[in-house]
Amino acid sequence: KQRETFRIPLPGAPVSFRFDEGGWLLGTVTTDQTPAELADMARQDLDTAARNWALHALADSRATAAIDARRFIALNEHEAPLRREALRQMVHDSTPEGLAVVQAALRDPDTAVRSQALGTAFALAPAAVRDTALELYRLDPETEVRAAALGVYARASAAGAGRVLVAASAPGH
Repeated sequence: KQRETFRIPLPGAPVSFRFDEGGWLLGTVTTDQTPAELADMARQDLDTAARNWALHALADSRATAAIDARRFIALNEHEAPLRREALRQMVHDSTPEGLAVVQAALRDPDTAVRSQALGTAFALAPAAVRDTALELYRLDPETEVRAAALGVYARASAAGAGRVLVAASAPGH
């Protein structure tokens, strides 16, 4: 049917559940899961698609469980796109713990994750990221990270970035 509800009697409260493992069903799935339940799924589900779905479902949540899940995923998830998404969602986590996670992610092995970490660091502490951005521009081996670092440096430095920007646009850079 276009819309259908299933009620399944259980002997007790479930620890977790998995619906449409692998994402095979067509349609939009809504849930009444709590942020804590979604956070557990985002951290622990065996299915990457389920972890991704749960993380996106937490995007607007400011609940402690959601914040903790983002930090955990940014540092421990083996799928780089999920680490990047967790960092993207951390733009309001300006606590010392959140800043430490973002700083650690600047050393992530994945280029896109490092670039996102830099953008998140700028959103959280624009003035504090200036020197880090310049260092990444000069030392990171990946062009994507260097470009992101140059952009962050320019925004964080305002008028003082001119010399670095001109040098960066020279042939061979």
